[in-house]
Amino acid sequence: MPLNENLKPLKEDTLRIHTSKTGLHKENSFLNDNLKLVSKADAPPTVVATGPIEKGEIVCIFVGDVITKKELDQLPKDVQCESLQLAPEIYQIASKNPKNREAFDAAEYFGHSSTPNTFLMGNNVLVAGKDIKKGEEVTYDYGTSDTAGNPDTTSKLDAYKTIIPKLAEEYGVQGALDRVAQYIAEKWKQENKAS
Repeated sequence: MPLNENLKPLKEDTLRIHTSKTGLHKENSFLNDNLKLVSKADAPPTVVATGPIEKGEIVCIFVGDVITKKELDQLPKDVQCESLQLAPEIYQIASKNPKNREAFDAAEYFGHSSTPNTFLMGNNVLVAGKDIKKGEEVTYDYGTSDTAGNPDTTSKLDAYKTIIPKLAEEYGVQGALDRVAQYIAEKWKQENKAS
């Protein structure tokens, strides 16, 4: 059964452009209503579920300005660290306009985990990979969206080369490829054609 058959559709009345009541702000993006930004005394803020999120529910759709790697390299280090890689030389940032960068950038606050409770579909849609309980931290594996190794994360250069085989043990090869950024899946297929 294809992965997207389990995807729960967005309902028009649940789409939020701004979710200021939860402390999460991101212009033109979708954030599940059951999310909250939580500050920690000894660690960076993180996103937790304020209510149940069912397996297959969309957690976040990342949006922002799309720029080249060359453009990204010219931006301040903190902006570089908050980027989402969309293709080998293409990235997404909250905004090219410095005045708009104070908006919540979900890519920065979802915690990293090598056993995450969400996965990436396409290049910028975060989906619950299991039922997420109220109070649970929402995590994803940064290596499923980044081949360059982000300096601000635990994502290593070409982490997908170990992540995809690990996911394949549980979901099969196609299921593993469905759980990483689309450009990474295509890159992995090309690299493994000869195998």
